[in-house]
Amino acid sequence: MVLFLTIIIRYFSSKSTICCDRALLKKDETFRDCIDFFPILIKTGDQFSYDKALTANFRIFLRKDFLNFLSRYKDKCSDHPMLSDFYSHITSMEKEVQSFQNKPIGLWTREWNPWKGFYSYLSQHTPFITWNYVANASGGFLCSRMDGDSVKELSELGLLYWQIESNKKSLCLKIGEVYANNSAIRDKAIAIVDEYISENKIQGIDPPARKGCGCYMTLKIVKQENWLGRDDEIVNMEQIVDRLYKFAQMIEKITEKVTDDEVK
Repeated sequence: MVLFLTIIIRYFSSKSTICCDRALLKKDETFRDCIDFFPILIKTGDQFSYDKALTANFRIFLRKDFLNFLSRYKDKCSDHPMLSDFYSHITSMEKEVQSFQNKPIGLWTREWNPWKGFYSYLSQHTPFITWNYVANASGGFLCSRMDGDSVKELSELGLLYWQIESNKKSLCLKIGEVYANNSAIRDKAIAIVDEYISENKIQGIDPPARKGCGCYMTLKIVKQENWLGRDDEIVNMEQIVDRLYKFAQMIEKITEKVTDDEVK
């Protein structure tokens, strides 16, 4: 274990990416006498996908794996200050990531770890599969968007999908990618959605504060209390999953209606 951690600290602590070029690794004195390599991606933080590492034949060793391993020897960790501090650090990190289950929603503001835990849960139980960081002038935010069969083509206008944005705790109905006639396409898409909302007497879905005109555009917004909960509440994940599936069905029905109208 000590040798394992020594190698990791020595070689990877200053690396932003992992190099899997064995010839290059052989030039480093740490690995000069190694016969072969067993590539491992070690990560204590969180990210949505490890597909690239898996495709490169890396084994994945994550925070949960550290916790599972070290928890068996936690009584002995006190004899090793560095190991004890490391175990305490990743235990605290895991607690923060899982705090979405017991921390009032209002306290999530500007805290990314609860959102990471929340998004990871959604990726296993809803069509909101992908999540990532989005940069902007105010410091960026974490978003999660629908993927797979829940993303539908809205005629020739583009893809229609829902996206969750952590900075406003809002659920956004978006369309994209749009590269030409953005305003016209946006307005036509809004008219289609408005017609469906009116016909079905759906409440709680509002227009954005301003109309965007980019590659990806927000058509409608569901405010926090209408899908996630109030600031003073603890999330009810069963209710949220049920609501998100209903919003996914809304996209399917809108796109089906547009297709049927075109056929007629």
